[in-house]
Amino acid sequence: MRRHVRNGCFAFTAAAVMLWCSGCASSKGMVNHKAMAKQRWTEARSRIIFSMARQEFEVGDLDKAAKSLAQAMEADPENSEFHELAARIYLERGQLERAHRRLTTAIELEPNRSSAHYLMGILLQRWQRYDAALAEYQLAYEHERDDVSGLLAAAEMLVKLRRLDDAAGLLEDKLVYFEHNAAIRVALGQISMLQRDFASAVKLFREASLLAPDKLELVEQLALAEYAAGESEDAIYHLKLLRDRSEQYAGRLDLGLALADCYLAINHARAAREELMNLAHAHPQSVDVWIKLAQAAWVLEDTVRVQQAARRITAMAPRRFEGYLVKGMVEGREGRSESALAHFELASRLAPDNALPVVLKGMTLERAGKVDAAIEAYKAALQISPGDARARQLLAALAP
Repeated sequence: MRRHVRNGCFAFTAAAVMLWCSGCASSKGMVNHKAMAKQRWTEARSRIIFSMARQEFEVGDLDKAAKSLAQAMEADPENSEFHELAARIYLERGQLERAHRRLTTAIELEPNRSSAHYLMGILLQRWQRYDAALAEYQLAYEHERDDVSGLLAAAEMLVKLRRLDDAAGLLEDKLVYFEHNAAIRVALGQISMLQRDFASAVKLFREASLLAPDKLELVEQLALAEYAAGESEDAIYHLKLLRDRSEQYAGRLDLGLALADCYLAINHARAAREELMNLAHAHPQSVDVWIKLAQAAWVLEDTVRVQQAARRITAMAPRRFEGYLVKGMVEGREGRSESALAHFELASRLAPDNALPVVLKGMTLERAGKVDAAIEAYKAALQISPGDARARQLLAALAP
């Protein structure tokens, strides 16, 4: 009997232990489930607050964005995206050291995060650490190869480092892959301009403008490339197109000067003079406008405007040689050789590296019958500029 009771007690005790253990397991499961649910709620809440912070940042309310982001990061401090936004806020505030720390953390948490590497490149570029910025931009592109921004930024750093061939090679390798991308062609066109390969620049800017026909800035770059390449008629077309489409471009002095130069290049001196007279009215203090106006007026034998331009140039810029050069040319045309020679002499002293005043001096001496002095002037011009074809031809015609 006792044994039966004892066995019964043992069975009851074992059952009780099993029930207790089962209850513990059930209790632990409930705790874990509650913890996971709480974690999910915390993460969801942090994402909602982060979205608010991002919107506040995008509208420029940095203070509110920083406060909202601080709440989100308190709930989820290991989120690389949160650290990246914090860095962007610091960058906007000019707090570069703090931005650097946040980006470092973001990259440590997510090494393949392309946007964090790109922002790091921007920061390092601000510090003029171009080699380090280049490395970050390259990483940004490696981690997101469909995004051309990292590639373009890397090419920009290579240009900063004066590695133009490397920059061009980097972009040329991706021309086919990004066959419908205008920006990569613009970047290559800009590199070609720096390399003075103006024909290639024209081709690239044309392709870019075809891909993005509504962007006037591409038309501008194309027009200036055509101007540099000597494709004057095409440049005139595009420069006038810019003027017709935008008041901003219509008032640009540099574009007006380029347009006048193109007119002169195709022997449309009257159109050049008209353009320059309008520019002189709009920009009366621009010495370059008056110099170009003197040139156009000289071609048209408009002595009154040549003299007017010469007076304005010497009055506004007495240390520039062009005004005295123009005065000498007028004096020479009117037969006052001594006065012309004096002006050419002054011009040559003000611009000792320019052979033109010396060549004009030689021509004036030659017309005055002073052949030996003219020969010496042409020789002096060739010493200044050995490749001056006009001085060489004039000398060859006089030298025995």
